Amino acid sequence: MSFQVKVAAGAATVMGAALVFILFFRTSDEAAVEAFLRAGAESAQKADADAVVAMLSTSFRCPKGGYAWAVERVRQALRQSPGQIEVLSCVVQVDGEAAQAMLKLRGHLGANELWRISFDFGLRKEDGAWKLSSVDERWGS
Repeated sequence: MSFQVKVAAGAATVMGAALVFILFFRTSDEAAVEAFLRAGAESAQKADADAVVAMLSTSFRCPKGGYAWAVERVRQALRQSPGQIEVLSCVVQVDGEAAQAMLKLRGHLGANELWRISFDFGLRKEDGAWKLSSVDERWGS
């Protein structure tokens, strides 16, 4: 067996072990953040803007604006039904009272895909509950 094959096999083994660790040994905070984001997707599917707005920190900030901008953006986006929302993936990293999460969603009606979007969320615990503190969105991801 060549040196390159050994290195590749070793790297694959380490990456595989890391993936197993991530999938099976998540912290309770990581699971809580994922459940929080999935509940938000469910609220968005129901076009429940108030429930989605309640997820936002009043100190929310992103390059496009602050809390007021985000509230208007949510309300505007949910004025019409987004179709069925499917969570394609959710990856969460928690560091104490802060977290980063990447959420990929797909909107569809039956077999017809309407849209895809990825969100990179910043979250923080406020009074013991997770809140969205920032977002970067990418359509078609």
